[in-house]
Amino acid sequence: MQMSYLMTLDNKTYLYYSRCCYKHPVESEVADWAKDKGWYDEIEESWVYGVEITVK
Repeated sequence: MQMSYLMTLDNKTYLYYSRCCYKHPVESEVADWAKDKGWYDEIEESWVYGVEITVK
């Protein structure tokens, strides 16, 4: 896992990482919806997680 940080224009700092599900299909409401539409046989999802970092 690799984490990164982001500094915004309003001087907030966030620590974040992504979880990629490449080649690992998931089951979810979005996956079911896309399958029902006939758009895809499998859905691979990626998520980004983050927290704001503050200095005290």
